[in-house]
Amino acid sequence: MNVSAADLARARATGTSYRVEVERRIAYEVRETIGSAFDLADSSLADALEGRPVFVVVDRRVDAIYGTALRAYAATALRCLAIHPLHAVETTKSLSSVESLCAAMHAAGLPREGVLLAVGGGVTLDQAGLAAALYRRGVCYARLPTTLVGIVDVGVGIKQAVNAEGGKSLIGAFYPAYVNLTDTTFLGSLPEPAIACGIAEIAKMGMICDARLFELLERDGADLLASRFQHHPSAREVIARAQTTMIDELRENLFEDDHARFVDFGHTFSPALEARTGYQLAHGEAVGVDMALATAIAVELNLCEAAVLGRLAALLRAARLPVVHDALELELALEALSAARAHRGGALNLVVPRRVGAVTFVQTVEPALLAAALARVRSAA
Repeated sequence: MNVSAADLARARATGTSYRVEVERRIAYEVRETIGSAFDLADSSLADALEGRPVFVVVDRRVDAIYGTALRAYAATALRCLAIHPLHAVETTKSLSSVESLCAAMHAAGLPREGVLLAVGGGVTLDQAGLAAALYRRGVCYARLPTTLVGIVDVGVGIKQAVNAEGGKSLIGAFYPAYVNLTDTTFLGSLPEPAIACGIAEIAKMGMICDARLFELLERDGADLLASRFQHHPSAREVIARAQTTMIDELRENLFEDDHARFVDFGHTFSPALEARTGYQLAHGEAVGVDMALATAIAVELNLCEAAVLGRLAALLRAARLPVVHDALELELALEALSAARAHRGGALNLVVPRRVGAVTFVQTVEPALLAAALARVRSAA
């Protein structure tokens, strides 16, 4: 576009404005590894990183178990600039931690064409993702989730965020990892509660759009928990269905231009509940409590049968997840509704079930009805 001096003078005189409008294509992959990601016989990770300079962020707990294998793989198969162990817990998921990551990338000399590879659970992926979005105004980002929540939830979306001002994930960005690798062998080393948290997120997807997935969890959830999704005949189908349903729900609204999202089921009361407990309650546990309360609200509104709440509560118990929590009292629940309404552009958009596999939105929940729902869910627990 050539703009002459006369054009500029005319613009100044008439107040002419210029509009820039572009479209940017977003594409990313969720790809299963052939074997173990750090097995030198498996080129999945090296192929995904395409020979580019790599800065690796790894959860310290993951590093303690897999650090030797990671370093051997990095030395042999990757152009690895540095491996940075990260203390990854909700209470330290902050802007200062992201700034420290950016400083470490700078010290390692990661160029704009380099890749930040995050290896860990949701907290690690969140911090690394935001750092990737900010460092040099954006470097390529790759994810290797090592938890079930990371595999079925965090590792298939594009949101990156940290906590601030007492709010969960208050500061963040939409920034896709160009590749997300699924390696379920990591799940074998997880403690049982971490697997349970992932089951809560999978149950969410079953409740909103996949009755078959929910039924698989009802039938096999306890065994999947005990086996940590290792060598169980249902494990691969459960994970694949959870990932594909999440991707299908996200793909038309990746940047949340529409604040009405079915995937927010279980995510209205849970942020406030996590914060109130000082993040002692894990995210998946809070999601389970949230889903149970939202389902009880649906029952009180005659939107679904009480049996749906019974089935959900039984599934949560089988996965050793809480159905209720003492911290979720009426006052906190009302505060959570107000916060959700503010976050969702003035509409509550509370997701509640009609039946297993189908949900709808509720825009108003009166305090008396919310109190009745809290009482109902306590009885169901």
